Amino acid sequence: MFILLYEEISSSIIEKIKELGHEIYDISKDRSDEEELLKKCEVIIVKSKVNLNKELISKAKNLKYIIKGGVGIDNIDVDFAHNLGIHVLNTPDAPIISVAEYVMGLIIAVSRKVIQSNYSIKIGNFESDQFKGIELYGKILGLVGFGRIGREVAKRALTFSMKVIACDKYLSNSPMPGVPLMPLNQLLPQADIISFHLTFDPKKDKPIIQQEQIDLMKNNVILINCAKNGIIDDNSFIKAVKEGKIGGAAIDVVNYNSNLISELKDMQNIIFTSNIASKTFETEQRISEHIYTIIKGLGQK
Repeated sequence: MFILLYEEISSSIIEKIKELGHEIYDISKDRSDEEELLKKCEVIIVKSKVNLNKELISKAKNLKYIIKGGVGIDNIDVDFAHNLGIHVLNTPDAPIISVAEYVMGLIIAVSRKVIQSNYSIKIGNFESDQFKGIELYGKILGLVGFGRIGREVAKRALTFSMKVIACDKYLSNSPMPGVPLMPLNQLLPQADIISFHLTFDPKKDKPIIQQEQIDLMKNNVILINCAKNGIIDDNSFIKAVKEGKIGGAAIDVVNYNSNLISELKDMQNIIFTSNIASKTFETEQRISEHIYTIIKGLGQK
């Protein structure tokens, strides 16, 4: 097959793909030949930076497969591709461990006021009493979405002797003993910390957490979102933070067009990071390996 690589993967994996008998062209650093290569390619590989819209897909007249290195496929016009008979594949297992570990790190950072204390030290304030946090021991962690990543977070939380509860519209029974499933409106009033791990398309779906849902939450609740932009309504979130309903939050998926940063940049109990939950060397290697496995399977069909 003729494969067009838009974003970098492991060089050793590129060589292994070639050994399978495929042609692979890497345009991750130089797209000067993009137009000509698109006309020939049967497979396109992207990760998160390239937007595969209908205009670009239309130019690939021989395209059969799009492979997304990572979980979300919202940077691909999936409906348009499917209408043309193009299969869209991804590597959902690659970032599981990295994201689960990062979520636990954010929970600790928010609950123990790590960022605030770090900033205070750097400006010469060595007082510590103002940075009293909360233990995770015995606290209730609510997981909204209980798929691959949610379950890995649950495993880690249980080792901290937290109680874990979850909701997931796709599950009728809990896959983990000791982690009960319940509707969202029952989870929200119980949880001390809430982390989001569900599929969500900000282009199509309405926010799952709006003012009505925030009102159900405990006072001083901690929210963690490493899933998708738009799950929490921005205006309701800002209001709840400023009023003190939300005691702390960590958001790893801030939309560049969002007003969250401008409104909350001075709130020391809010952590913003730039979509780095899955950004580890190990995840990148797994993505490359999983892409190779997919291509090897396609060659056997």
